[in-house]
Amino acid sequence: MIGMFLSVLDFGAVGDGVANDAPAIQATITAAQAAKCDVWIPAGTYLLKQTLTLPESMGIYGRGVTSYWDTPVDGTILRRSGTLKAHMMVCSGVNRIDGICFDGGAHEQTGLLLPATEDSHGRYNVINACTFLRHNIGIDGQYHGHESTITNCRFHQLQIGIRDIADSRVSGCCFNTCKKQAVHFRSSDNQISNSTVEFGGGFLFETNPEANEPAHDNSLSGIRFDRTEGPAVEARGVNNLLIGPCQFQRSASIVRGNPLRNTHILLIDCVNVTINPGMTRTGNDPDRPAVTPLHTLAMRGCSGVDFGSEAWMSGCMGNSVYAAKAAT
Repeated sequence: MIGMFLSVLDFGAVGDGVANDAPAIQATITAAQAAKCDVWIPAGTYLLKQTLTLPESMGIYGRGVTSYWDTPVDGTILRRSGTLKAHMMVCSGVNRIDGICFDGGAHEQTGLLLPATEDSHGRYNVINACTFLRHNIGIDGQYHGHESTITNCRFHQLQIGIRDIADSRVSGCCFNTCKKQAVHFRSSDNQISNSTVEFGGGFLFETNPEANEPAHDNSLSGIRFDRTEGPAVEARGVNNLLIGPCQFQRSASIVRGNPLRNTHILLIDCVNVTINPGMTRTGNDPDRPAVTPLHTLAMRGCSGVDFGSEAWMSGCMGNSVYAAKAAT
């Protein structure tokens, strides 16, 4: 035991990227639950051939990551074996996960699952300074990962970074090359702030077709979208969406072919959307300054769309509309 931690090395984990360390790590988790302490995973690459399950109120900590673009050079890596056709780790609620790289090994599964059970299960998780690499989905909340906090994490080479958490907060994260969406929420009451989206897809908000009501009261602000593919922010059939000031840098700013492909903000069948314009980098256009409050906006079937301040909005077909207060 190290302080209030049990080390996985004391239970037979090797961390060489070859041996299956899942049984040793799960044994450490079981022992830590009995001892009412947390789990420490030192630097190394730990191969997983089975899903790890965290009981309620347990924390699991790694050394962190030291490389931005690829797997950590000197950090704590949990790497999926090709024989594991399920989630890498499942939370049970009130879990703390810090400083771990979840490497999917290019297998199309989920890194971290917040189970689809309401009440206390799956709630109040804190995920900090983790990397999610080469998965189908980095973190999947299954609509019931309520009141979770995700901070300072990196999502790289995924299909979807974060999906379907609810009543949760995402801040200080970097989404890089998430091929479908950086964030895909069919859930409500989420706040996303002070994060970066580079390459890949942007944010998609829509309503779960099985839900009894539209997704509602999601908000985002302080997001830097850099060279996203398709709309940076797309909302379909949601209510009460707040888009705070964001920066669109070389992101969906040139209309070629299908105009919706390169729309900064796309709204379809939405009710009550507030947009507080941020800044858009226009590149080398001699007729505009390098940075302007220009957004490209496309809407269909929306009502109650309001702009919090004056802004130039460029229609999806290139017709500029001055909107201090825009009607739909």
